[in-house]
Amino acid sequence: MIGVGALAGLYYWLPHLTGRLSIHRLSIPAFWLIFLGFNGTFLLMHLTGLLGMPRRVHGYGWDDGWAALNLASSVAGFIQAMGFGLVILDVILTRRHGPAFRRNPWGAQTLEWATATPPTNYNFAALPHIDRCGDTLDPGALGGRLAAGHGYLATPRGWQETMVVEAVSDRADHFAILPRRTYLPLVQGLVSWGAILCILFKLYPLAAGLALVLAALFILGAQGAGLGRDHGPLRVGGALFLPPHPEVRNSLPAWGMTFTLLANAAMVSALGFGVLYLRLTAPNWPPPPEAMALRGPGVALAALVSVGLIFAAAGVSRLTIRANDRDEAKGRWIGATALPLVGAAVLGFWLLASGHLPDPRAHALRATLNALAAYVGVHAALGLAFLASNAVRSAGGWTSARRGTDFLLTRMWLVYTAAAAAISLGLAALVV
Repeated sequence: MIGVGALAGLYYWLPHLTGRLSIHRLSIPAFWLIFLGFNGTFLLMHLTGLLGMPRRVHGYGWDDGWAALNLASSVAGFIQAMGFGLVILDVILTRRHGPAFRRNPWGAQTLEWATATPPTNYNFAALPHIDRCGDTLDPGALGGRLAAGHGYLATPRGWQETMVVEAVSDRADHFAILPRRTYLPLVQGLVSWGAILCILFKLYPLAAGLALVLAALFILGAQGAGLGRDHGPLRVGGALFLPPHPEVRNSLPAWGMTFTLLANAAMVSALGFGVLYLRLTAPNWPPPPEAMALRGPGVALAALVSVGLIFAAAGVSRLTIRANDRDEAKGRWIGATALPLVGAAVLGFWLLASGHLPDPRAHALRATLNALAAYVGVHAALGLAFLASNAVRSAGGWTSARRGTDFLLTRMWLVYTAAAAAISLGLAALVV
């Protein structure tokens, strides 16, 4: 049924995407072939199941009583495939040979039909003011007014903009400046993919190098984001003036960071829950004390000092925000935030390189301790990347007393890293 709904959506919006109607001499036979083929395939499978045929049977004989139904089901599957083939052919031919039309062939009353057909890459020349249900609109009349610039964000400023409203009150809060078209996210994804492949093939030095390249690409990508100077509230339509998102605290980047950290916390919480569950129920948990003994008396102290340094970095980051709010120099506070993170990284590298942590291949609990240490270490390293970006953007004039989102995001990340480090340390102490 999901496939039928997807096909309905395809044929409903295909005219809006192409500017042409589908070729009904192909569309109608395609529907009946898919409908009959789908039901002939899967309804007969229900009958074979009632006759006792189990799933995933690689072979059977005519004497089992299933052969005729399975043969009919296979024929129906080919009929269904023929229907999908006609759909693909219909979509390909519609682009060039489908009947042309002006706009909104279905007489729909929803907002997407107020845009041009096919839609332009910016969708609306101006954003409409909607004060009633979306399915009671007149897209024809509304589309003309929007094309003439009667709406929000119709003033050309050379930016890609969209409105941001409060979720509860529906009140316009600010407007967001969207990123320009770039291939950089694709390059970042390919580098990430390469780093993961290197880890899978145990090419760890190359994976570390690609991780550094990825961090550099993220810092580079952040340089063109936001605004190079203060603007204050700008006219967005009528008598409404709103600030751009770099000049507000509750911006989309801040919300994006919030949900990123929540998802991150859910991931590590699953790890913690699994460890506690195994600690209480699994045999040989924990392993014998002599097998779990951490090598060296300074391991616990080094871990505790590392966590304390991360907390210190999170605390100093508050002073960076305060200096930015006062429009004071921020370089020294960025450096003061980075210094304890570097110290924590040095201690973490010492723990890993000197073999003080238990062998992760010997027991799942040992692997967990190493995973927690690596989790905190990666987040601390990313905190250093945040600070490097802050320093570069601050020197380039991309921050000011109004435009302090960079420092807010960095503080959110460091506070989360400190909390995760403390929880990881406590979990390790609990399960060892």
